[in-house]
Amino acid sequence: MPKRSIAVLSFLIATTAGTFAAELAATSPVRNAGENTSPWKIGDSYTYRITDLFTKAITEEYTETITAVTDTQVVFDNGKHITDLYGREIRSRLGGQIERPSAPPRQYSVGQSWSEKYLVRTQNGNVFQNSIDISVVAHEEITAPAGTFAAFKLEGKGTRSLYKGNAMEQAPAMTDFVRWVVPELGNRRIREEQRQWHAGAFRSFELANRADLIAVKPANQDAPVRQ
Repeated sequence: MPKRSIAVLSFLIATTAGTFAAELAATSPVRNAGENTSPWKIGDSYTYRITDLFTKAITEEYTETITAVTDTQVVFDNGKHITDLYGREIRSRLGGQIERPSAPPRQYSVGQSWSEKYLVRTQNGNVFQNSIDISVVAHEEITAPAGTFAAFKLEGKGTRSLYKGNAMEQAPAMTDFVRWVVPELGNRRIREEQRQWHAGAFRSFELANRADLIAVKPANQDAPVRQ
């Protein structure tokens, strides 16, 4: 891949930022101000459990709370984690900044498919270029520790390439995921299984885990609604 590819992608992202913001405002699932049906409410909390797919060991549990909602973003824990109104990360919990030049479908339906290409800039200065093909393969009930939900099942497959400066540091890693999301919860994931590995004679996995929603606590309630 040419060394200039990462710079070209950055330019495309920068030049389309204004268009994306307008598109997001026009097609976002946000309800009108003042309506009580908005899926995002300041003070709502969500707790997740992360499990290693190979060892079955629980590697992390965390809770995040909505602290702000704007026309284009949902902010958790005063900016520690930020998503767009489609539930996609803009700032990861680990501090990475995600730059996305396009929006997904306004509403999910079984049979849809689309591609996403975006950059992830980490706190240590590395840049990852992600290219993912995503399909909506089912609308089904999914049971997680937080309860049973009617969710869209999304499958994604693609590559993740590490850059330093404008040069690719190593061969792209393969990545895939299966994700169940609920539009009524702002496309929040109920469960997600994801893997990342380097292709070869033997797969060298860098990541293989499952995230489960284990509790939902609405604002001003002492106990979780589901657990």
